[in-house]
Amino acid sequence: MPREDDPERAVAVMDRHVYVVHGVARTTEDGAPDPSAELRVHLRNPVGGRETEPRRTDLFLSAEQLRRACISVNVGPRLR
Repeated sequence: MPREDDPERAVAVMDRHVYVVHGVARTTEDGAPDPSAELRVHLRNPVGGRETEPRRTDLFLSAEQLRRACISVNVGPRLR
């Protein structure tokens, strides 16, 4: 899926994979805080990787990108 800030680059969304919503904030597509940016959903790949912020596998998607990338979204209780 093309990035919104640079259509020549792609967002690395894995097919048939589960992501966990880590939060919603005004950030760039790289996850840098930006008070003037639109809200983005911070998705985290729950498999592997260190827990530092942000991880290489983290995605910061706009509402439009989220609709394009995900077939479904499940909402449930917070997992511990």
